[in-house]
Amino acid sequence: MNPKNILLAIDYSPSSEQAVDYVGRMLNGISREFLITVMHVIEDTPPDFIENAADRDQRIESLTGRADSLLKKARQTLTSYGFPEENIRLKAPLRQCESLASCILAEQRSGDYGTLVVGRRGISKPEEFLFGSVSNKLLRTARNCTVWVVE
Repeated sequence: MNPKNILLAIDYSPSSEQAVDYVGRMLNGISREFLITVMHVIEDTPPDFIENAADRDQRIESLTGRADSLLKKARQTLTSYGFPEENIRLKAPLRQCESLASCILAEQRSGDYGTLVVGRRGISKPEEFLFGSVSNKLLRTARNCTVWVVE
């Protein structure tokens, strides 16, 4: 585990924007010492809901374009705090895991990240009970790293 290797997992929520801003503010002034990977996991539509392969490909292309815009915005925020562009990697994998939390944890383990940063969406208790919370799952199951949950 490399403590200066940070995985920042984001989505389209305001709390993700706050997480990006928080990392920038916290590490401002020492940002050149850190490597940050900003990741957004692309949620594909289940095959049962798409009529043909061409429609699926078009949907994935659209989701990828949207994810690229999100990631570039995060990189712009981080560079405004002094992070060198070469210290920021952007990743937008297509979800291949059973849950978003498991995709994030798989990346955390494979990338030797010492810190994992996510935003907390603030879902209601009934929603959390039914669907679970990504940030809560990460807090419960992440190992060998520090977890920052930004609200």
